[in-house]
Amino acid sequence: MIEAGCTAERKAVGIDTACILLLVLISAAPYVASVGFYSDDWGLVGEFLKGRTSFADLLGDYPGRPVQGAYILLLFKVFGLNPLGYHLINTAVIALCALALYLLLLRLDFRRPEAFATVAVFTVLPQLSTIRVWVATVQVPLSMLAALASMHAQTSFLRTGRWPWIALAVACAAISALSYEIFAPLIVAFPVGLVVADRQRKGQVLLTREKVFLIAITVLTIMISVLVKMAISDRMQPLSKLYPFLAIPLQAFDPGFDWRTQSGPNLFAGIDVYGFQTLRGWGTQSAPS
Repeated sequence: MIEAGCTAERKAVGIDTACILLLVLISAAPYVASVGFYSDDWGLVGEFLKGRTSFADLLGDYPGRPVQGAYILLLFKVFGLNPLGYHLINTAVIALCALALYLLLLRLDFRRPEAFATVAVFTVLPQLSTIRVWVATVQVPLSMLAALASMHAQTSFLRTGRWPWIALAVACAAISALSYEIFAPLIVAFPVGLVVADRQRKGQVLLTREKVFLIAITVLTIMISVLVKMAISDRMQPLSKLYPFLAIPLQAFDPGFDWRTQSGPNLFAGIDVYGFQTLRGWGTQSAPS
């Protein structure tokens, strides 16, 4: 009976993964063959057309995100000026992200319906549209995939104690941070979250050697990646250039923010654009002519 139950569960998980892949493909089908290069995309491929394809050129053009430069260069080498290939690869990476997130939630003891619903909502979020159609942002899904791979490897290391997993976790964490920075805090917080979740299950914190080492090596990896970015990228120096980033929390709650002329996150703009403006648009479309 136990074996039959496990077989049924594996079959259900297989159906879920197939549905997730289908959902990503269906959501991409209306646009993937018709979108092209836009805005910054032309600047990226234009530099490659000029012959800036050496390792030194990549470090010069992408000092804070060298993995992004290598990734886009590889796409250019394969697809040239045909945007379809870029978008197909990016869609495949997004699909892998969705699968990796679903499987990670299952490994973290989420129930299967909860994991599936979370990923289903994630794949169709309108906020995800930018990284779907803009080649200049393809490093974001790649960074996300590497971050999720690092979390999977961290989980495997804690459960098996096998050291190759920690090597994979560190490598994926570095790839993620050197592709894009946004997932670095999640990578650092993940092993701490595993310890906290373990306490909730067992009623006490058992800081084994593996847990302490995982937290330390993960934090160290991200710190080294940040220091590398600060050392070679003018985006992080001088310190005065950090002001726009420090001002983001204040801007996020500014009621006078005008999303038509300003850029950046804002609570009131989000409510207006994704709430009132959306409902108004629906009402206009449904109104009889």
